[in-house]
Amino acid sequence: MKNLLSSLSIACLSFLILVGCNNDVQNIGGDSNGKDDKQIEKEMTSMDSFKASIIKKDDTSITVSSTDNDENIEQFYRLGTSRIDHTAEVGDKVIVWTTGRYEDSRIRQGVATKIVVVE
Repeated sequence: MKNLLSSLSIACLSFLILVGCNNDVQNIGGDSNGKDDKQIEKEMTSMDSFKASIIKKDDTSITVSSTDNDENIEQFYRLGTSRIDHTAEVGDKVIVWTTGRYEDSRIRQGVATKIVVVE
């Protein structure tokens, strides 16, 4: 009986140690950095904006051309637009707001959060 009680105690203690050492946290409604959905949404709708011309448009994205005024360098962006409504067409001059996060390549890739036609 004493051996059974000792074995049971050791098994319970081992279980508690293993469970206590588990760092995996299921994060519902947030990300791994402890940010909740509202903080993530605020970051995703940051006001990184620029003027551009739409040179290509499809159902889920637009490609725009923007010239940096300081260096007079033309930069191309392919921006996802599936989460926003807009009426911009090819050839329109627009102000584009983005998340501010881009994948750098010959054509920078990102996500538009708002598009306003100015011309």
